[in-house]
Amino acid sequence: MPGTDHEFLSLRASYMMLESELAGVYKWAEKAEKRAAYIEEQLRMVARILVPREMDDYARQHGRSPDLTALVGIMSTAGALRLCALQRLEHYPDAQTEVEWRRQVDDLQRQIQDMHYQLRAAQQAQSELETRCQSMRTALAQSQETCQTQAQRVAQLEQALAEQPRLYFAEQSETGITLDSLAVAPPRLKPLIQIMAEQGWALWTQVRDELARVLDTKPSNRSLYRLLDEAVSNGLIEVMQVPNETGHGGAVRLVQLTPTGCTLALTWLGFPPVAQHLPALLAAHKSPEHTTLNLLAAAAFEQAGYKVYLFPASLSVANGTYIPDLLVVHPTTGVTCHVECERDTRKNANERNHKWRLVSQGAGAINLVAPTDKAMSQLVSEVMSWAAYQNCQTQVRATTLAWLAEHPDQIWQVERIARGGG
Repeated sequence: MPGTDHEFLSLRASYMMLESELAGVYKWAEKAEKRAAYIEEQLRMVARILVPREMDDYARQHGRSPDLTALVGIMSTAGALRLCALQRLEHYPDAQTEVEWRRQVDDLQRQIQDMHYQLRAAQQAQSELETRCQSMRTALAQSQETCQTQAQRVAQLEQALAEQPRLYFAEQSETGITLDSLAVAPPRLKPLIQIMAEQGWALWTQVRDELARVLDTKPSNRSLYRLLDEAVSNGLIEVMQVPNETGHGGAVRLVQLTPTGCTLALTWLGFPPVAQHLPALLAAHKSPEHTTLNLLAAAAFEQAGYKVYLFPASLSVANGTYIPDLLVVHPTTGVTCHVECERDTRKNANERNHKWRLVSQGAGAINLVAPTDKAMSQLVSEVMSWAAYQNCQTQVRATTLAWLAEHPDQIWQVERIARGGG
């Protein structure tokens, strides 16, 4: 069920994004609580110096130190009276003592004012964070519930498939798959089939690197390519060769398990394989070339340390629905970024104008990945011209695959602000 798989992957990406944002909110809430605790501690220290008797009286009457509300009340009454008394010390004949007491009074007044202001600001920030946390918890719970429902549907399908493997084989009779034909598959292909079955990756280099790690060898080892060729010759893996538009290197290999490969995975591993990424990606994007650019960009962002989602959830905007090509999450801040992968091809002007309008409304900025510097320059010029014509102010950021690989700490090669024609 490709639609169900794609829907499930999109919901899972949305759920993980919300979970990441909620973790960031929790960090800010924790900082605000620590700041409020520090301010309260400083206020208690001033109170112990300025009105120690009142602090002791409160502790004797209530059997505990004053809470924050009581502390503010003590400082507002007894503290104010104490400050007035200190100010009356100007009648003392000792001029040096008078100057010192006045300095202490001024310092204490400033400290109390600063602490009151900081305490109110911290309390307000904490209240805002608690409200935001609650909203995030609600959204996260809704996303989790939807994800669980989809996961249950997938689990039911997988369980039915696992419980009736021979029925599954019978349904594949048109492809010539039988239990006997699978028995002759070389066992040395099992690590490769297992990686494909567990991950569903579509980019061969990604599969190759993991296979090299499992087999404890280098990714450049030609034996890995021979395993792929053998799997292809046995009808277990399908390979699609796509031209490399970066101008460097040969064709890009896209891979997926065939029905025979899926059946073999079930036989060897005891569970059905996950949905292969390639069919869903080809259905979601314009062409194999555009799909390849998305996969190469995702791999480059992951190499730079970012978390990448190949199947982002759709966003409802004023002029329709926007589905970004990629969703990337910063490794330390958790900030999300919607990315568009664009090739150097002829495009319909009206469709492009509509696209940029949706992107700017859904992402808040237009973030572009192009295969080459030439394609990137043309894209940036196109977006800047569109913004000027539409009188639209938006941020435009762009990069190339080569720049991403060479500058993981500064992923954007070009950053501009389109201010519109008005």
